[in-house]
Amino acid sequence: MKMTKNKKPILIAGGCSWTEKDYVSFIKTVPDELRGPWPMWPELLGDRIGDVEVINTALSGSGNKRILTAVFNEIIEHGDDVEYVVIMWSDITRFDLGAIELQPSLNHYNREKLLNPQNQHTQLTNSALAEIINSVISTHELEKNYIDHCTQVLLLNEYCKNKNIKLLMMSAFGMVNHHGFNEQLISYKGNRFRVDNLYRIILGSEHTHAVGETGTYWGWPVEFDLGGCDINNHSMIKNIEDGSIDLKCMIHDDDNHPSAYGQELLSENIFKIMSDMGYV
Repeated sequence: MKMTKNKKPILIAGGCSWTEKDYVSFIKTVPDELRGPWPMWPELLGDRIGDVEVINTALSGSGNKRILTAVFNEIIEHGDDVEYVVIMWSDITRFDLGAIELQPSLNHYNREKLLNPQNQHTQLTNSALAEIINSVISTHELEKNYIDHCTQVLLLNEYCKNKNIKLLMMSAFGMVNHHGFNEQLISYKGNRFRVDNLYRIILGSEHTHAVGETGTYWGWPVEFDLGGCDINNHSMIKNIEDGSIDLKCMIHDDDNHPSAYGQELLSENIFKIMSDMGYV
């Protein structure tokens, strides 16, 4: 790690499309000014903290391995200048292809082509991709994915603690139920089974307790049914009784990524969490 010291402390942010500063909605019917990009929660959080440099490593479609690698690269690059690391983790069933610059990952691959049956490349692309995804999902070792994620969290927590870096982690959404697998792409009927199976794994794993003990993973163990929470629901739920989302927080009915207003709410809530932790 470089032993440097700039005038401004650095905040490193990591995540997927909920965090990427250049995210633009894939819904072309939405007016351009409502599709993005706009200031995202890391940049807004930096403004709230004040006098910090923000390095946003997020990229749409990222799995957690890519998120961790990108953040670690920046920590090592900037050494003692790093004061904050804030990560919004993704779905644990996402998997990354190749090197960090080869993102987006397969599950986020060329969404416009996949959802447009009129596109001349769609039939071949859908057929090949569906076969690959079905194969991966049907043989997925969900428990291994969960343990891998917990291990990533624990390693990052220990590293940041040793370097006196203020670390905050959270999940953008549920661990396995973010993507509702488009019917045009694949026919997979085991989503409810995956969620129930995940609950069994979480409740039966010693890793669950270990991550909870870190005190740096807000909302752990993420899943609402198990007493956890993801930051998206925490920030955007309008009615806690029925779980309805304030539609102003979303870009569109077909794109539930945070709107500019939603990003403001995320930054506000993340800043409050950091304040409660004594970070700011």
